[in-house]
Amino acid sequence: MIFGQIFKGTLSNLTGIALGILSNIWLFPLVFSLEELGVYRWVERMSSLLMVIALFGLHRTYVRFQSQFTGYLARLFLSNTLSIISILAMIFALIFSNYTNQFSYILNMKYFPEMDVLGLVIFGSILYNFGLSIAATKKKIAFPFLIKNVGVRMALIIGVVFVYLGIFSFLEWMYLLAAIHLVVGISVLYYGMYQKKTTLVKPKIREFLTRKEFLAFSSSGVVMGILTMSMSTLDSQIIVTKIGFEALGVYSLAYFIGNLVESVRRPVSVSLTPLIAECWNEENYDGIHKIYKETSKILTAIVMAAAIFIIPNLEFLYGLIPDSQRFEGSSSLVLLILLARLIDYSFGVNSEILSNGPYYRFNVGVTFLFVVSMVILCFLFIPIYGLNGVAITGVISYLIFNIVRSIYIYLKIRIFPFTKLHIKILAYGLVILGYSVFLEPTEIFNLLLMNIVNAGLIGFLYFFHKDELVFTANG
Repeated sequence: MIFGQIFKGTLSNLTGIALGILSNIWLFPLVFSLEELGVYRWVERMSSLLMVIALFGLHRTYVRFQSQFTGYLARLFLSNTLSIISILAMIFALIFSNYTNQFSYILNMKYFPEMDVLGLVIFGSILYNFGLSIAATKKKIAFPFLIKNVGVRMALIIGVVFVYLGIFSFLEWMYLLAAIHLVVGISVLYYGMYQKKTTLVKPKIREFLTRKEFLAFSSSGVVMGILTMSMSTLDSQIIVTKIGFEALGVYSLAYFIGNLVESVRRPVSVSLTPLIAECWNEENYDGIHKIYKETSKILTAIVMAAAIFIIPNLEFLYGLIPDSQRFEGSSSLVLLILLARLIDYSFGVNSEILSNGPYYRFNVGVTFLFVVSMVILCFLFIPIYGLNGVAITGVISYLIFNIVRSIYIYLKIRIFPFTKLHIKILAYGLVILGYSVFLEPTEIFNLLLMNIVNAGLIGFLYFFHKDELVFTANG
């Protein structure tokens, strides 16, 4: 059941990635200026951070404790959570729809009218994430990922075409972005409620707020959420502050290419969070170890496969970008971002294991130190290495961060994610990458032939090791 939902969610994400390649590598650079791309990316990344703050960890709290309630109490728990989240969503939507100018002033950055859509994007994102969390408790995440990654991107592509034809302005396209997030958020929330097959009751918020275990977990959840999203959004804010929106436009393209593997990581995290919480509740340490080890192997293999297809094709991909000299020199960013992902994913779901069990406070503390180190290193490295300094910061921080978490997990419950297969995966990947880069094919036919050969090699190696790359921790 869980593997099927991960597979469907990943397939939806990969389809969205294909549309994302069309839009991010060709359409967006064709139609928008670097400054407009930077504004769009800023709204996208800032809404992710503020959405986590607004949720206040309540979606995590619901997933963590919902299995402990039945009947009326289960309906009351859902009703209370939904009521509080709805109130917070409306407050944030009102603030960031009307006071974005003041917000940009506080952040010491240039204001653009397009930033006013931030409030609506936050509102839609809040509804989407809570709906996704509800659906995950029923192991039904495929549809939310489909509508988010395919539906949203298709609508935005149509909107970009309208901008290109002069029917829309960039401002109108940004409001289209906000409207799409709102529709998707409402749709996924409805879908999650439908899958839950329950009815709401009159909320009793006071009872919810007086439960110490809810407040403790929720408080740590919001801090953890802020810190986690800071890891993926602070780089954008620092770039805007230190360099400018045009630099963010360049960085966002490299980040998109280097972060393609997120299409797999996100469904894995969402699907496994309820299962990990159940394992902790039942003190099923063998189940946690199996999840830890298997996700580590599979995610490592996926990142290496992605690197094999991305790195040798970088020159070709950049050649597809209209006015590509604007992005000159950013290919090194892609390599560093891929390296950071390889480091992070090779440690499996260590964050989910810590966040959904008795050691969540440690995870909050170490993540806080991670974010602080990222900020310090960014301010040290950007003057020296420019945009590469941001990516170098990611590599260093993710390495230290994951080593600390993995050691802590080992000391507490004596489990470790790595096996001999990890060494084999890295060796296979480096050999294939080495000869692919050495050949350096430039003609389309030779490039296509190399990719076909590489795909065949990956398929052969998977067949040879398929029994070791099967996810069996089903629920």
